[in-house]
Amino acid sequence: MAAPGDLPGSEAPAVTVPGSKPSLTEEQCRAIAVRLGDPAERADALAELDGAPFFPVRIWVDLLIDPDLAVRLGALEILEDRAATDLDYDPWEPDPVRRRELWRTWDEWAKSGGKASAQAAPSLGAGAMQSYLRDIVGGDRDKTERALGKMQPYARSAIALIESYLSRQTNPSPGLTARLREAQFRLLLDSVKIPEARRVARDLTSGNRDAKIESLDLLAEATIDVLPLVGESLRDEDPLVRERAMDVLLYIGKAEAVPLAVAHLEKDPDPNVAHAAIRAFGRIEGRESVEALVPYLESEDEDVVSTALQSLSLLGDAARSAKPDIGHCLSHDSWRVRAAALHFLLKTRSDGYQEEILSLLDDPDSFVRSTAVQAALAGTGNRSSDPFGTGSGKEFPKETEEA
Repeated sequence: MAAPGDLPGSEAPAVTVPGSKPSLTEEQCRAIAVRLGDPAERADALAELDGAPFFPVRIWVDLLIDPDLAVRLGALEILEDRAATDLDYDPWEPDPVRRRELWRTWDEWAKSGGKASAQAAPSLGAGAMQSYLRDIVGGDRDKTERALGKMQPYARSAIALIESYLSRQTNPSPGLTARLREAQFRLLLDSVKIPEARRVARDLTSGNRDAKIESLDLLAEATIDVLPLVGESLRDEDPLVRERAMDVLLYIGKAEAVPLAVAHLEKDPDPNVAHAAIRAFGRIEGRESVEALVPYLESEDEDVVSTALQSLSLLGDAARSAKPDIGHCLSHDSWRVRAAALHFLLKTRSDGYQEEILSLLDDPDSFVRSTAVQAALAGTGNRSSDPFGTGSGKEFPKETEEA
């Protein structure tokens, strides 16, 4: 067979390897090699290769000297997996004559039978990992894509290696840090099959605000495996990005993510991020959410206090059992806080605040008075059958009587 090499008139030795009758044609192998470099096509390409009854050794070896770099890269990846070595072949070599010289070692391997190595192991060695890491650090997009493709089956180890490398850099440039973070994000996103993983990883590391928020929106339906990535977005300089990251963190992680959120809020001064967490806590049933919300009842910010009360109102039995002290909220200067506290008592049917509820029947704010009437009629704050209390002397507000 004429080799698909790049020297006019030259031919690779036509060797027939016993048992290697190709089940894939040369064009099919070339197409598979190219598709390996496309994240959207990679899994299907590997499945097509694995489904073939025989491994066409001669075709794959000859494709190592194809004029198309993408073909050479894919062919070398497939042959490396089979032989457990790259035989020091460099598919990036620009000189076709030099490439053919390097190819001779693979040619001899094919002539000897091209058998799979018994030493092939389901993991990459340290040397190979370091080689792929150098490709990523180098910044060449094609080399980075090939390196990520080779690292993908061992994503956890690769992510840890990148993190170790980054932690050893005393003063890494922003560009280097972004490339390494993008590589980590990409490995993680590909492993959990996030659509458009390449774009999402790029946008989360170097996109603008809108791109980052849009990418976080895509992660909202992902599995809990992406929480480390969302956690990185909580470190973003833009508070709006952090706000959305907090939403996604608690939406995905639920009760397991509450301690992470609380720890972050201790260091993040932005009120919007806090509000995002407070709202989200109300959607996560359980003691963890109640314990996270109660401290916010002491805030000097009336918006924070009223939002915390609203979220506690959604937590039902867990909030009632915790018996948070809301007495000061019922006498708060803000009518919104007083109304939210009454609403909490209504929704959770908590008791112990009968006198406070009755006093709010005379509140200067009509909405507070109306809510106090509802609480009193519902028996909230009082276990007796007489919600107003015997001899209390309290009457319905005039607007309630007229209604």
